[in-house]
Amino acid sequence: MHLEFFMKKIYFLSSFFIFLLSCQPLKNLTIFDIDYKTETTIKKSLSIIPFSIATPNVKTDSESTFKNKNTSKDLIDKINVKKMVLEIKSPDNSDFSFLKDIMLSIAAENLDDLEIAWKKDINDNVGSVIDLEVTDKDIKEYIKKDSYKIKVSATTDKTIAEDHVISVNSTFTVDAKVLGL
Repeated sequence: MHLEFFMKKIYFLSSFFIFLLSCQPLKNLTIFDIDYKTETTIKKSLSIIPFSIATPNVKTDSESTFKNKNTSKDLIDKINVKKMVLEIKSPDNSDFSFLKDIMLSIAAENLDDLEIAWKKDINDNVGSVIDLEVTDKDIKEYIKKDSYKIKVSATTDKTIAEDHVISVNSTFTVDAKVLGL
């Protein structure tokens, strides 16, 4: 009788530990990345001045993105910026050496602008790609909207003779409940 009770107890504890260990892989299924890409143009300038520009609206398509991951807007715990990269698309053979500092903010309808990425004291040998430092602030309310804009503010330390088309590549990490987990 005691042996049977002891065996049931071991079985229960073993099952409980297996359940606990299996929760983390399930939790990892609720974390996924979404990528967005947009472009903006920095106009030529014959003077060294600060400037601000905005991207066109970026459609989030969040309803279908979340649905494809077996979740929905109301099950999102948080969304963080994982990575933001700027890349010069044109003119060819150009680089970001004309920039001193750059800051990107996210903007969406009925929400305050939020600074999400930046780079300060940009070196002259930076090249045509910049990996920005990113915030750890939650941006879920912006991504849950139908669209958002990226606002770019920068200070130059050189003039530029041609317009520069810049690609803004963003990766956001979504932590959501999938199938209620």
